Amino acid sequence: MSRVQTSRANRYGPALGSGTRGSRSVLSRMASNTVSTFSSAVATIIGKIIIGPTPPSIYDRLIKQDALLVDPSGGLEIVHQYDSTGDGQVTIVKSKDSGACFARKLTPQTRLDSHNTSSWDFGPWKKPNEVHILEVSRLKDHPHPRILSFTALRHDTQGQYVLWSSFCAGGNLAEQIDFWRERRRTELPHQFFLHILVQAFEAMAFLHSGLRYASNGKYYRDGDHKTIVHGDLKAENIFLGWSSENIGGMPDLVVGDFGTSIVEGHPGARVMAGTLPYNAPEIKAIYGDNPIDEDHVDLYFEAGAAKTPSADIYSIGVLLYMIAAKERISNDRDPLLADRDLSELRISRDYEIEGLKDFIVKCLQVDPSKRATADYDEQTGIMTAVDTFRDMRDLLITRNPALGPTDWLHPQTVR
Repeated sequence: MSRVQTSRANRYGPALGSGTRGSRSVLSRMASNTVSTFSSAVATIIGKIIIGPTPPSIYDRLIKQDALLVDPSGGLEIVHQYDSTGDGQVTIVKSKDSGACFARKLTPQTRLDSHNTSSWDFGPWKKPNEVHILEVSRLKDHPHPRILSFTALRHDTQGQYVLWSSFCAGGNLAEQIDFWRERRRTELPHQFFLHILVQAFEAMAFLHSGLRYASNGKYYRDGDHKTIVHGDLKAENIFLGWSSENIGGMPDLVVGDFGTSIVEGHPGARVMAGTLPYNAPEIKAIYGDNPIDEDHVDLYFEAGAAKTPSADIYSIGVLLYMIAAKERISNDRDPLLADRDLSELRISRDYEIEGLKDFIVKCLQVDPSKRATADYDEQTGIMTAVDTFRDMRDLLITRNPALGPTDWLHPQTVR
């Protein structure tokens, strides 16, 4: 172990795989029942875990908290403009009146053709999928703290839209992981790894089932929720947000970029297959080894439209595995072979914690019917385990020093 790693281990408690006792033994005791609690009787769920419909006051508070009311007439100052990509151009702007920052995305003009036309598209221009998701889901009036809040305005130029979203000043998860590994020469602090797992699954439980974490292992459920399949879950699409409600000095995880998402009840989507190494085996089987070219692009559209909540879970499993196995976070190299024996899956000693490997394996099952689900299903539900990992995270937060500004690539701004 390097001097930097030794220093971090001393500061944040023993490494998850170290032989020291103390917090490791406490975590082991807490995790000892993780595997056995994957299944819970359905009769105990309603009323005990899911305590009722989401109160409207929660929606109102989140809408006011985001304050995503952008009035250009009040004056906007450009903070940073990113290079334009095929998905559009993103500019960070600040309100001269309130000082609040927002992300402004201008979508490109995309002509409809025989490949990309969704069932709701008409005229010469394709509607950006993010705009469609906003219109047919309930994300606009039912915001969630783990989901990027955004609204859409029609632009003056035909076929273009402006998407305004809340600004996550902590950057994205991929940047932060690289910061620790490349610049600090250390692995993720234990509490933040568990924080990633917990909040990623809070996001999935909401998108897939409308579950909304309340407190003390209890959840609300949004009424009339439409299942949303994200379709491109990866570290670059998970943002880090600072607020007064952050836990343990750590930014919140916020899932964004719904460019390849699908909403329940709206078939006929023509969206691409997302980032290939994160795709589940049943999705990869559709396009196989074929290149993304004119002759095979329809296979990739077919794969994108075939995604289900189970495919999202697999993607999160890939991300957790890449972190826990100390694999390079990559969008062009597949860390898991389709025929790999999951019983031989190995994670680094830095992330050795009882129950974690089994959790990841459940997310990576080849058979989607046996894969974990972000709910309390009697056979596949995995949220009871997530609740256990949340308790572990909270214990580490109380026992270890809080993470400070030097631990983050983009630390919280002190006003």
